[in-house]
Amino acid sequence: MVYSDHESDPVIAMVGPLSRLATDSMRRSHTITTLCLLVCACAPALAQSAPYVLGVGDVVEVTVMGEPELTRVGGNALTIGPDGQIGFPPLGAIDAAGLTPEALANEIAAGLVDAGWLVSPRVTVTISQYNALKVNVIGAVGSPGSYPHQPDMRIRDAIAAAGGLLLAGESEASAARARILHTDGTVEPVDLDDALAGTGEAAQKTLAPGDTLVIELQIMVSVLGYVRSPGYFPVQDGTRLSDAVGLAGGADEDGDLTQVILRGADGSVRTTNLKALLVSGVGTDPVLSPGDAVYVPRESKEINVLGYVESPGQYERVEGDRVTDLITKAGGGINRPSGARSVYNSAGDLTQVVLTRRDGASQVLNLRAILEGEMESTSATDPLVEAGDTIYVPEERYEAVVLGHVVRPGRYLLLPGYKASDALAQAGGPLRPTTIPATTTAADLQRVSLYRADGDVLHLDMSFVLTGSEPTSDPEIMPGDTLVVPEAQNRVTVEGYVDNPGYYEFRPGERVSHAIGLAGGVLTNVGSRAEIMVRRADGTEIAVDLDENDIELLPGDSIRVPFARNRVAVVGYVRSPGLYEWHEGDRAVDLIALAGGPIPKTRNEKGGDFYHAALIRKVDGRDQIYELDLGAFYDDGVQEDDLELQPDDIIFVPRSDHTDYGGWLGNILSGLSAYNLADILFF
Repeated sequence: MVYSDHESDPVIAMVGPLSRLATDSMRRSHTITTLCLLVCACAPALAQSAPYVLGVGDVVEVTVMGEPELTRVGGNALTIGPDGQIGFPPLGAIDAAGLTPEALANEIAAGLVDAGWLVSPRVTVTISQYNALKVNVIGAVGSPGSYPHQPDMRIRDAIAAAGGLLLAGESEASAARARILHTDGTVEPVDLDDALAGTGEAAQKTLAPGDTLVIELQIMVSVLGYVRSPGYFPVQDGTRLSDAVGLAGGADEDGDLTQVILRGADGSVRTTNLKALLVSGVGTDPVLSPGDAVYVPRESKEINVLGYVESPGQYERVEGDRVTDLITKAGGGINRPSGARSVYNSAGDLTQVVLTRRDGASQVLNLRAILEGEMESTSATDPLVEAGDTIYVPEERYEAVVLGHVVRPGRYLLLPGYKASDALAQAGGPLRPTTIPATTTAADLQRVSLYRADGDVLHLDMSFVLTGSEPTSDPEIMPGDTLVVPEAQNRVTVEGYVDNPGYYEFRPGERVSHAIGLAGGVLTNVGSRAEIMVRRADGTEIAVDLDENDIELLPGDSIRVPFARNRVAVVGYVRSPGLYEWHEGDRAVDLIALAGGPIPKTRNEKGGDFYHAALIRKVDGRDQIYELDLGAFYDDGVQEDDLELQPDDIIFVPRSDHTDYGGWLGNILSGLSAYNLADILFF
């Protein structure tokens, strides 16, 4: 039966959510009053200066007073993404970076009014994490880098965030010094002992956003040989060779300052005429690095044989001796045990022997073939030695390169016998995402390439590094090899009306619904499951209905969940009244079921009417009501009154104790004429 919207029956009180919607409509008919915006003060440290401006990485909490479904606090707080936006249902993406919290609150409140959700919203924006403000901690700390600035952040707070101070020895903390580099270019020294102990002025010193805290480690060097007090000495950054020799008391009566040897921790060797430098200022005075070793030789006609030989020391020169003769006197180069790969089983590299003359000139010699009897010795390949010469046999290492999606790409000195997995470990291992949603893709260990120095290319599956399974392909690294770890091409973007928009990784074969599930799912009754748009990396677009054509994901897909424009309202005495997305073919009983069905009867309360409902539809611009007698459907499956729905339909389920069906239908119709219910629900 169809009732005209000109019936004159008295208007009934709208029940439950229907009443609230009608009341909201009356409010909307009046002029909207001034919005009340409550914006919290930012950090105390910022309250006395200019208002804090939000930036990428900041986490904000949004509270809409009296509207818990719109409030995003605690674990549901919003992070400002790399594009400077936050995702705030039902308004979608909102530009936040560059705004103050008060300005962002105004934007959200105005959007809620424009969208018709609320009449006079009261919005609070609170900053829960100041990730856009950073301080830098560099130098002798466990994890140098940038860290979120906190109000009243002190020196020891920043050091703790960066993993604490490094150790100079195995059991004691090193002496160190610190200074602060301010953003205006000024430098401020810090008493690190007081700052760490919590005493004195340094303990109260706070860091400002953008400050850089520099921790300079006290390095250790050894000064050996013919000096008055040989030993292991702590020195500060910038200490030079002459300073180190001075710490050891200078050369003794037998020391030769014209041939001071500096062996670097990186394996390099250089000889300095320190006497000429000190007496006449001729030459250079090298700056020392951690782990350097300084050796002052004896002033004699003996020859020093140092490094990775069986018996390093000084040996008498015999007329006609060559470099190989002195290495033989020292027992030859150290041989590595078979199969050993540890630095504790290092070997001497006879292909890189360094001969340093008394005057400081040096040359690198490849003596392996001569010492193994495979080549004749000549003056060019195996020079004659002279009194005061130094021969150094370095540790056997070679260079390889690790590039791509690893923690520390670069060049590395490796030991013979190292495999591809060892080189990968030297570079810090593969990159892995550390956040959800992901901000970077993982390394693709199934497509690693090993480029040999001779031009060959090996394709490796190194997934065993993460799974712990037996290696399937882990070849030995050769000198000059380059290991390349590519980026995994398995990331998609999910945006729009989902709980957590962002970047997500997927596995081959997974579908659009899986990616949307990773993003927290479609926002209930707000986002559309039927009109999802998938944009491929090549620019093609595919419309997806998750209930019809859930397609497989491809790398680079961009998935957007739109606002559900086609909706049906279910109101009255049902368990979950509200708005539900419309799908073609939906019928009245389907939507009543989605709303949880009629409210069940109790001993004290009447429930919803299981057998009756009203369908409210706008026809030719006028609201019409259709009485639905659903008893025939429930009893015999007859669908005559189980009407097929259209977008913007409204289903009303009455109480089970009504007696005059025509009366309550007329009252609903009169209410529609007065308040235009369809316009209230579908703005």
